[in-house]
Amino acid sequence: MRKLLIKSCVATSIIGSLLSVQAISAESNNIALADFAFANTSLIYGDKGYEEDPLGMARAFDGNPSTSWHPALTHDSWLGQLFPEAMEVTGYAVKGYIENFKIQASHDGIAWQTLDSQLQQSHISSELTYYEIPKGKIGEYQYYRLYTIGENYSANVQMLEFYGQRGDDDTGQQEDVSSADFALSSSNSWVMTDTAFEYLPDLHRLAFDNVSGGYYFSDNTYWRPASQDNEWIAQNFTRPQRISNYSIQAQSKYMAPEHWLLQASLDGNDWVTLDERSGVDFGPEMMKQSFEVSASHQGSYQYYRLYFPSNVKPIGISEIELLTASATTSPVPEDDVVMLVTRDSFADKPWYDEGSHGGFVMAVAQGKYNHELDVANEVVFKTSNINSDQLDSSPIDLSEEAFKADVINISSSTYSYSAGLKGLKSLNDYYPQLPLKITSAGNSSTTCTEEAAQLGRTVGLSASRLEEYFAGVEQSQWEHLYKACDMTVVAAIDKAQANSWIVVAGYFGDPERPQKPFGILKNHGVVAPYTINGKQGTSFSSPYVSALAAMIKTRAPALSASELANIIFVTADDLGEPGVDEIWGHGLVNPTRAMQYMDELGY
Repeated sequence: MRKLLIKSCVATSIIGSLLSVQAISAESNNIALADFAFANTSLIYGDKGYEEDPLGMARAFDGNPSTSWHPALTHDSWLGQLFPEAMEVTGYAVKGYIENFKIQASHDGIAWQTLDSQLQQSHISSELTYYEIPKGKIGEYQYYRLYTIGENYSANVQMLEFYGQRGDDDTGQQEDVSSADFALSSSNSWVMTDTAFEYLPDLHRLAFDNVSGGYYFSDNTYWRPASQDNEWIAQNFTRPQRISNYSIQAQSKYMAPEHWLLQASLDGNDWVTLDERSGVDFGPEMMKQSFEVSASHQGSYQYYRLYFPSNVKPIGISEIELLTASATTSPVPEDDVVMLVTRDSFADKPWYDEGSHGGFVMAVAQGKYNHELDVANEVVFKTSNINSDQLDSSPIDLSEEAFKADVINISSSTYSYSAGLKGLKSLNDYYPQLPLKITSAGNSSTTCTEEAAQLGRTVGLSASRLEEYFAGVEQSQWEHLYKACDMTVVAAIDKAQANSWIVVAGYFGDPERPQKPFGILKNHGVVAPYTINGKQGTSFSSPYVSALAAMIKTRAPALSASELANIIFVTADDLGEPGVDEIWGHGLVNPTRAMQYMDELGY
């Protein structure tokens, strides 16, 4: 694994009192490298004019002010660093022809938090200028980027530096984080089972099933690749892990590995070697052998594999463990502790400030304004800021602090299918226990039809996407499609995961006046008050239902997401046509009736 090259930086001149810049301290280190560069666009001027420049992103990090990164877009361009592990960046420096930009950070490269913004910075074209990130925004992230704001014609970045240091090594009791569910391999072969030679297509899973040691196959399952050369077995974790130790148990002395490399990757394509072993004696009893990964080679990676370049004997691996001192940095609450997460925008205000959108959503979820919502004091509330830069395509944010959430309130909607798929994947990766997701239907009055859903899958349902797609067509011909479907929920339906979702529309108090008909989302829809404490919107209808979900979950912690949703559905007051319908879904949620139902069930 390549080590980070750290270089000292000297003070640069302080630019104008109106700018949030300061001299770089002697203790600051530039941790940005060309090897870690990534960008969404890049151009270079060649013999045939401007053309794509696949290496352009690296030019801003090569230390040479004469080379630069040129974005292909006039707006919404970005340039960043994907570090091999989480870093705490305290400041950054920029030189180039770019006036308006922000610095953002992310845990996964999908959801971004804004750390600092700068406007009218024309002076940075002549000198490298340092900016300090506000202390309240500093945290450990693996992704950092400079994101352009507004129109940036002829923009370029000649130098971009990030200053900070690596996070401390994890400490604590080691834990095996490998799982059969994460297993991958280069190949599988025929193996001798208890009855005969058989070909098992999922053989690689058996190296992670904690079954080893006996004579019979049922007592000692193992992975055997098809050959002895260039074979591998891997783990694709749902989130980056820092592996400090690992262990291997061979199937028998006739199939013990002779030479291997433990490798890691950020993307499953480019691999770095963390440890290499050969000539290991597994002993006559084929006991499990443990190995330590050098601290200098450890990092946070999503992919790990054992690579076997060449063996004389066949390879048979009975068991593999990948050990980390801290399997997750997230606190894991006890099963009987209910956790409710609100994903929202809090601007620069603290989460408890009800003057922000997210603060008011949190207050509604806590039951502050509705006497029928009696949320227990024991419910744990967490917040998770979303990326609000592009409201039509903001993906689901990841909340490491709420890894074991029971209810997630999402007071926003997604109208891009690609963003919906990313959001769904992020939720699945970071909340593998599938908590109940409760999302607002949106404030438009359009209905989610099959036509709208299909167009959302291919084009998107935001105003800009629809205007472009229907160029030259009267708006009256397509405005019924505008924000008609939440595409994350559509993606959940497509992936057969919609039983852990509730979509909430608003209720005006008039059973003859729907706020937003559900259409094809009817089986997942309920309505709730549209106006709460003088504020209107489905953004506030959604946390009303989330509060009810927390109340039910507190009474019965063992309920699954689908069971929890079903109680909300069956206790709702039916509106419109009898039963579930495309206008009102399951009807108006009724907290009092839901609690009476819980009493009847004995909870």
